[in-house]
Amino acid sequence: MSAQLNIDFARAERDLAMQAAVDAAEGRVPRWGEVAFQYIRLYATQRRGQRFIGRDITQAAKAYGLESPASPKAWGGPVQRAVRAGVLVKVGFAQDANRHCSPVPLFEAA
Repeated sequence: MSAQLNIDFARAERDLAMQAAVDAAEGRVPRWGEVAFQYIRLYATQRRGQRFIGRDITQAAKAYGLESPASPKAWGGPVQRAVRAGVLVKVGFAQDANRHCSPVPLFEAA
């Protein structure tokens, strides 16, 4: 298998897993994925030009009162949708203290 096929396969698996996490969240809270995406749009609008990591979004959403999904992985779908829609721009990586300082995507509000 070529390297490109491996990458394409990995991306497809990633997208399926993100959708499964969103589906599970929507089993508890109908339309959770759409609500999360709209929250990300609001968050980005209020922080245009600022940089942040995904955890900043999820913690702000929790403080705002948005219902948290059973798995935080559910946020991957709405965040990726926001990137594809141009709401967020991935500008690099930053360390997340809550993930043992592992590098995580760094976003900028567009």
